[in-house]
Amino acid sequence: RSRDGTRGMVDKVNCDYPPFSRVFVVCNKTQKEEDVRRAFEAYGTVEDVWMVKDRMTKENKGICYIKYDKASAAALAIEALDGKTVGDETKPIKAMIASSKNSPIKTDYNDDSARTRLFVVCPKDFTEADLRAKFESFGDFEYCNIIRDKQSGESKGFGYVKFSRASTAAIAMENCDKSLKAILAEPKAAKFARDAAAAAMAREHQRQVMQESLVFGHGATSPTHIG
Repeated sequence: RSRDGTRGMVDKVNCDYPPFSRVFVVCNKTQKEEDVRRAFEAYGTVEDVWMVKDRMTKENKGICYIKYDKASAAALAIEALDGKTVGDETKPIKAMIASSKNSPIKTDYNDDSARTRLFVVCPKDFTEADLRAKFESFGDFEYCNIIRDKQSGESKGFGYVKFSRASTAAIAMENCDKSLKAILAEPKAAKFARDAAAAAMAREHQRQVMQESLVFGHGATSPTHIG
């Protein structure tokens, strides 16, 4: 496999699959790749380690990426190694989930609480107790809730499961009943931001409509009636 130290992971390694399986690390510029690999291999199968180098000097920039085969391995490594020293270095590393290379949406999943909630699809006759029974055995279980219609109270066929640790949520996501189609839920902060942006766009559209109505209401000719 050809790599010159300044390129990212080559095509043989899909950086974004599975999601949240790549770790971004801030470290000393003298950090050795073999020490990084040895430390991170303790938490799962490492597919690639990329020590980012300066294009001109070829020296380490003090950052690197570790790609795992599973999201749970990445989460376990972050929980264990963030703030710890690796190899002979005295400076602790900073480890976090790497942003997706291809997604235009840069959602912040680096707050631990943002990676502890799963979105699941469930039968409409499922109760919270049924959902809890599917996930409680993984440990670190906090709560679950099924989303219901505000008027009828009937289940909408999906819900959320919350854990206290990101690694446990990832393990549950990977190993639960596949019919539940569990995925990592969008962080609440990101949803609030998206909803706020949509509301702002709606207000701006309404303002423009009202402004046009005022103009046309004072005798101006509507563009649709010209000619």
